[in-house]
Amino acid sequence: RPDLSARPRPGCGAGACGGVMQLPQGTGVMIHQDGAPRGAAARLARAIDRLGAAAATISGLALLAITLIACFEVASRYLFNRPTIWAWDVNVQLMATMVMLGLAHVHRRDLNVRVDVLTAALPPRAQAVLSLAFGAVLIAVAAVIVWTCWAYFQRSWSRDEHASSLFAPPLWPVKFMFPLGAALLLLQAVVQFLRAAVAVVAPASVAKPEEPRA
Repeated sequence: RPDLSARPRPGCGAGACGGVMQLPQGTGVMIHQDGAPRGAAARLARAIDRLGAAAATISGLALLAITLIACFEVASRYLFNRPTIWAWDVNVQLMATMVMLGLAHVHRRDLNVRVDVLTAALPPRAQAVLSLAFGAVLIAVAAVIVWTCWAYFQRSWSRDEHASSLFAPPLWPVKFMFPLGAALLLLQAVVQFLRAAVAVVAPASVAKPEEPRA
């Protein structure tokens, strides 16, 4: 019996049928023409997107807490002449948390500050090639940061390190934010690298991914 599954259905073009395009054999990647990937890899990518969005939500809450604590400290100091001993230490730790947990989401949304006068004029495939090149560098840098910051955290944990201030909070919780944030950035960098690779192979099939819910 002939293998009908190997024949394109009427109205199907090469590599695409029913609104779905399959990349070259062996890649295991299916891309729908609406720009939404299909398959286990795509589900994992969306999970990483949601993880980064959740971390960004925590980052935003940290910023809110910093603002409220700063207002409380100013009121306590200048209105009641009773400054706190903890506001500075807590805000320093919240600031580090805010920055590190926001990195992955900023990278995914492409909100990095950069000069794109030349790159914005390039065609989509050329931009994707540049994203591949810079993405490879970012993956290497993020991996090094994860490695070094994990050792940084371990030393603080093993010594039960505390800040040299009157409040003297432990430092290992905030130092854990550095390898954690770098690891989230590393995961997101890998996802963005793979998306850029798909854009190089089939730029017309890739649309901007929808915003994940935290």
